[in-house]
Amino acid sequence: VLNKMTQPIPAMFTVSVRTLTSQVIPFIFSACTKVSELKDKLDSDHGFARQNQRIIYKGMELDDSKSFAEYSIDGDTTVFLLKRTTPNPCPTTAHAEAAGRPEKSTLCESTSKVTPTLDDSA
Repeated sequence: VLNKMTQPIPAMFTVSVRTLTSQVIPFIFSACTKVSELKDKLDSDHGFARQNQRIIYKGMELDDSKSFAEYSIDGDTTVFLLKRTTPNPCPTTAHAEAAGRPEKSTLCESTSKVTPTLDDSA
């Protein structure tokens, strides 16, 4: 379809968002719509906090700055909304003392991977 300026009008299609509770929320978008626009609509219209949204399509999380076309989403499609979880905070010294543990906790101090070694002496 062409408009008066002979520019193609982007085709509109349905992007259905399936939540963890199996609720399906349909939206009408064009292929040039950014993922961030979908997240904004989910936040403003349905109360899903934007900072907690993860939009998944074909097993990967979609980047906010990319358009549906960049993911080859150009027809009626279902994407999945997952809730982003925040990691549990490290226990504080006060919690360790209250639990009768030593004051210093090493639970969250090490970020290096543990690499098993073979002991030839066994």
